[in-house]
Amino acid sequence: EMVTSKLEAELDKNLYFHTFEYALHLYEYSGLLAKAADLDMEETLLIRTSSLLLNVGFTIGYENQENKSAEYARNILPEYNYSEKQIAVISNLILSSKWPPEPKNMLEMILYDIKMEFIGRADYIRLYKLLFLEQNHYLKSVEVLEFKHKQLEIIQQYQFFTEPAKRLREIPVEEQLSRIKEDDWK
Repeated sequence: EMVTSKLEAELDKNLYFHTFEYALHLYEYSGLLAKAADLDMEETLLIRTSSLLLNVGFTIGYENQENKSAEYARNILPEYNYSEKQIAVISNLILSSKWPPEPKNMLEMILYDIKMEFIGRADYIRLYKLLFLEQNHYLKSVEVLEFKHKQLEIIQQYQFFTEPAKRLREIPVEEQLSRIKEDDWK
């Protein structure tokens, strides 16, 4: 409740993509993936906590938000009786979600699949336009065609790591690529 209250109150209104609602969606999706991946209770706790804290860094600043989220996790989790080992795992999971993806274990794979879930969604075109608006606001000189090209590269390169994430993908890669190429948004 404390984290969701913080996200709801402190996420900047110019975060068109990384909204409070999106943060809640990731948290809910983490429960679905944890169950589908047959994680035990400890692993589920680690994944769900990591996904809940994944975007809290955006309340502090836009760039390097994973570092800010991991630091926030290290600061608050002792208050909730997380062990030092759990805190280290959660912090490392959050840090492992930076681009490009280089997961080293199953939990990192699951968290990355949670973070990238949006690329397989039916409403991806709407979401990537919101992401463009957000990045254009915070990073300034983002060009539409350059951004679109980058999204095409991401979709072509990114393969969901876990079988549950692959099964839950709504739109196949080829169809998603076709949708972006056909989108005449400029």
